[in-house]
Amino acid sequence: MIFSPRGNDLLASRYSIKTTRGIEVVKRVNFLHEQHGVKISSIFLSNSSSEYQLYKRLKRGEQLTHTSLLCLERCLDKTFVSLAEDKKIWTQEEILATNISSLISYLEYKIGPSSSKHIRDNLDLSHYAIFDTSSQNLVPLTYENLVFDTNVWIPNRLSLTVFKEALNLLGDEVEIERAGKFSVLNTDLRYKAAWAILMMSPAKVIERVTKENESYNRTKVVTIESLSANSAVIKAEYKPNLTHLDSGEYVIPSICAWNKGLYHGYMSLGGAKNICIKELACVTRGDECCVFQANWTETLSIFKRIRAAIRLFQN
Repeated sequence: MIFSPRGNDLLASRYSIKTTRGIEVVKRVNFLHEQHGVKISSIFLSNSSSEYQLYKRLKRGEQLTHTSLLCLERCLDKTFVSLAEDKKIWTQEEILATNISSLISYLEYKIGPSSSKHIRDNLDLSHYAIFDTSSQNLVPLTYENLVFDTNVWIPNRLSLTVFKEALNLLGDEVEIERAGKFSVLNTDLRYKAAWAILMMSPAKVIERVTKENESYNRTKVVTIESLSANSAVIKAEYKPNLTHLDSGEYVIPSICAWNKGLYHGYMSLGGAKNICIKELACVTRGDECCVFQANWTETLSIFKRIRAAIRLFQN
């Protein structure tokens, strides 16, 4: 089935979108209100604002569109930035630490344990905090959280810092792309993707990865521009009001290389062969969004994918 941008827009405008984003919005509002005394009305400008009315609808259990949820998220981002400035700490929950953990795993595989020590020594975590669910408070972020606690969400600016240090160690973006592929095929992500090997074609894998984007980051919205049996065009639109406001930087070439590697890895799990992924447009080059084009010329049969799955788990 081929998806067009116009078709996706029609679906988004006509139907409510039920995702984990609504739950996360409510959680973040409760955190600001209960732990830091921020009035809910002040988060959404006033009691009479359209944003506040959207939030009331969300609390009543209504399903909001992507545009409405994005509007609420932007209000929350601004409030979290103000909180960070007041406390001189960064608390935003924008990137799942799984990405960082997988990247460090590749560094240790490629370079050795000294790479992990280099990352630890060159990260200043003194201004970062995370929300601890057991104590219901902000607690200092530790290096161990990044490496072992894959359920932790961290600010985008910290993720960028880690990727910059990884680039210094690896030398170029090609290695970062390999790290992305490695993270899918050789870390815990492979277990989450196991059903992709057994049940899905490369095209179906791309659909699934696109839908699950928000499970790993809240920095961008990913949509499928076109999709066929042997090709796909994927668009990534980055959200404004991210935490790297001091420099205006919210994405770097290494992140794009990492994403290319992720797509390559997941498509490999779906049985694709002769994969070629190009970035047609990039925010870091001045474009409004990042656009990736993926092509493949051969797909493994379901029986070969099952055998590949068995070998993967044996390894």
